Amino acid sequence: MKKIINVLFLTILSMPLIANDSSKNIMSLNDLLGLIKQSKEIKISEFEKQMSIFDYKKTKALDYGSLNLQINGLRTDHSGAVFAMKLNEREVKPQDMALENLNYPDDRSSFESKLTFSLPLYTGGKISAYKEITKNLINIAGLDKNNLLIQKIFEVKKGFYSIVLIEELTAQINIIKKNTLFLRESINQLEIEGFSTKTDLLMIDSRLSEVDSILSQLKTNKELALHFLSFLTSHPISDIIYIEDNIYFKDISDNKILMKNINLKKAQIAIDIKKSQINISSSDYLPNLGLIAEYGSNDKKLLGNFSDHDYYMLGFGAKWNLFSGGSSKNDLLKAKVDLLKQKMTLALSKEGILLQADDIRTKIKNLNFKLEALNKEKKYKKQIFKNFEESHKERRASMNDVLIHQSKYIETLMKIERMKNLKYEEIFKFQTLLDGEKI
Repeated sequence: MKKIINVLFLTILSMPLIANDSSKNIMSLNDLLGLIKQSKEIKISEFEKQMSIFDYKKTKALDYGSLNLQINGLRTDHSGAVFAMKLNEREVKPQDMALENLNYPDDRSSFESKLTFSLPLYTGGKISAYKEITKNLINIAGLDKNNLLIQKIFEVKKGFYSIVLIEELTAQINIIKKNTLFLRESINQLEIEGFSTKTDLLMIDSRLSEVDSILSQLKTNKELALHFLSFLTSHPISDIIYIEDNIYFKDISDNKILMKNINLKKAQIAIDIKKSQINISSSDYLPNLGLIAEYGSNDKKLLGNFSDHDYYMLGFGAKWNLFSGGSSKNDLLKAKVDLLKQKMTLALSKEGILLQADDIRTKIKNLNFKLEALNKEKKYKKQIFKNFEESHKERRASMNDVLIHQSKYIETLMKIERMKNLKYEEIFKFQTLLDGEKI
């Protein structure tokens, strides 16, 4: 008996834990939107941005020049090389000048160790232009991440509200089913009393079967939507926390759309990149100046007698392309045409975005009109259906008439759900025209 009590006690203690674990998969809309930021695709886009930052830092590093350590080792009996080794090692002796020793020297090893520092002093603006390009590529990577996030938000909202509408329709169909079951009980009683026929019962059973089929389809649609939400968020979703399904369309001015649209921002940054590319092409007409400094030592042994055999070199270099057969000119003209093309692309994109916004506004307006008409139709058909139910009770209408008008009422309910889904999709699509995570 004591063992049984212990088992029951442990079971009771574990029940809240199980419930809590299950509740973790029941999400509100805000929960789902928070999970999006942790999805694999968003993390991948963040990696892309980080790689762009590394590219920028790499380009920026060119301003500081480069310092390299180089060690070379060589063994040879080449007469010129052997004499040069001795000369670099400051070990040339008078006997080394004898013809026999010069022409047929013994094998010799030599090691050179040196530090070389080079610094570009002026590149005609090329390095600055490359830095601007890589900096703008970071901005584009950030906008790409936001764009992906906005698309994910669109899909999540669309999936979430489709479930809300499914549940709303399911609740209404269940009420119809309950009333139909009550009607069946009444008909069954009337049959016993001789006021109804077997055919009436068969017609009601057929309708109940149709209603169950609708409910089954709605359940399947909900499961599919939950699977899709799980895929989008990379998190298992068992159900959602329901909210009101009535979403209102909030219009936004064209100027704000043009200012906040991500694709237009990217197109504007692309123009800045094209300007930097013109600067790069222009730099071919300007000189390149640089500084080089070197310190090293040569010896028969690696790093041997370093201070005795060390040396230094300081150098200054200039390079100026005076003629390239028209190649530099063509590159510059091409860059300028590319800039004009990008500006035209931006203007065309603005027209396309505004056309898309107007198209969505028109669709939402039409859907609102259709929903208003369907809601009136729903009200009237429900009343007609109820009137026929009352008439049937008074044996002034057949069961067939009742079920026909019930079917029309159900059809209107399903039309409303479809229209709301279309309307919400257009509203969410309109919101994707804006930048930012707070949509």
